[in-house]
Amino acid sequence: LKRRQQRAASICAEETPQQRLFRKWWNHWLSERGLRCTSPTEDRIRSGLLVLAMAEILTGEEGDVVHVEPQDESERRENHLAAMALLRTARIPLVSANGSSRSLKELPAAVDQYTHLATQLQQGSEAAFASLTWSLILHVDVGSRPSCPSHCALGELLTWARDTCEGYAGVDIGRT
Repeated sequence: LKRRQQRAASICAEETPQQRLFRKWWNHWLSERGLRCTSPTEDRIRSGLLVLAMAEILTGEEGDVVHVEPQDESERRENHLAAMALLRTARIPLVSANGSSRSLKELPAAVDQYTHLATQLQQGSEAAFASLTWSLILHVDVGSRPSCPSHCALGELLTWARDTCEGYAGVDIGRT
């Protein structure tokens, strides 16, 4: 137990304030299923297990495919695509890692933003994890709508982040 506590303290010391916020936000929701997220690049994110669990929790629906122990990249991909299908059906808009929808809209027309995000998450991209997390926070905690312009959503997200992080030592979300 002591070794586990030391490892947890070591992980927390290495986190940025944003990573700590993300980890705590994910763990708040995942606790409904007895799950925990330790890092945006952990294998259960890359395998799609935690992403699919989060999508199921937040949408109240079940994914079509669940590979609890994915054996290969195709099963990991199916988990991610099942999660993205739930988010799309629930009309949860996606934003980029900085809270803007601009870079996602700049994808080539033939590339679906949900499929693109699934690919990036499967590859362990921290920026994709941030993008997904900000998208979910905007939807769940801020109440964004698909019709909300990105500058509106970004302002709402910034206000939420300031309010949520107020009082944390070493965290200063300035006014822009």
